[in-house]
Amino acid sequence: MLAGCTIGDVAEDIPADVMSSEDGPAPTRGGVASEENNTNSGEITATDLQDLALPDTTIAVAGVGSTQEVSVPAWSTIKVPLSIAAVRDGYADMSALTSAITVSDNAAAEQLWEGLGQPEGAAEKVERVLSEGGVQTQVSAQVTRPGFSAFGQTMWTTEGQATFASHLQCLAGAQSVMEAMGSIAGGQNYGLGQIPGAIYKGGWGPNESGAYGVRQFGLIPRGDGTFAAVAIAAVSPDGSYESSQVQLDQLAQKLSERAADLPATECSSS
Repeated sequence: MLAGCTIGDVAEDIPADVMSSEDGPAPTRGGVASEENNTNSGEITATDLQDLALPDTTIAVAGVGSTQEVSVPAWSTIKVPLSIAAVRDGYADMSALTSAITVSDNAAAEQLWEGLGQPEGAAEKVERVLSEGGVQTQVSAQVTRPGFSAFGQTMWTTEGQATFASHLQCLAGAQSVMEAMGSIAGGQNYGLGQIPGAIYKGGWGPNESGAYGVRQFGLIPRGDGTFAAVAIAAVSPDGSYESSQVQLDQLAQKLSERAADLPATECSSS
């Protein structure tokens, strides 16, 4: 039984003893510009980001900045540094790692978390990964909302996520995680997932009032063989998961159209 979900949809984070992935309403898909249609209007600025943002959304681009932050916990986006920490710790259950990322399986993520030791120690290991990615964020080690994972309630800003994504290709233990991020399951491939070649992870769930917040972060192709590091988040205008998906579709469309104008990540796997 799900706790904390008051509007009828399946919440993203579920108790560890419920062996299922994060099912939710099918996404409402929107179009996205192809690389050939990218509009190169000059290097994007923080002011441009403000123009691209929608009400109740945040856009962050590494090397540029972010718009005003909306309050959405990390949810399953935290599974990226968690999975990297698990690889580094020698807990390389690739089946669990792949499921935690590609289908956002919560039980698999709990398995990775528990493999890192006691909650406080596990949180510290994830924090070390974040720190190497240029981010100082305290990972939640204790359950703060019954029915939801401890780590999923970590408060991780979109700007911090974009910064972390910009270091992702050079982080030890990240290769297998990035491969999984490039193979996100259908039904979760809205937003950044509609940009061909995107490497990303999303997270979603209801706030205390039951309204859904959705977020994604990762790398999107710039059209020249390099990537830009971005993060987007939205709080649903009507409380539904579907509406927040539409918001991310629209943000991804805007970013895709300006992909060539976004700064390339300084860290590259090449």
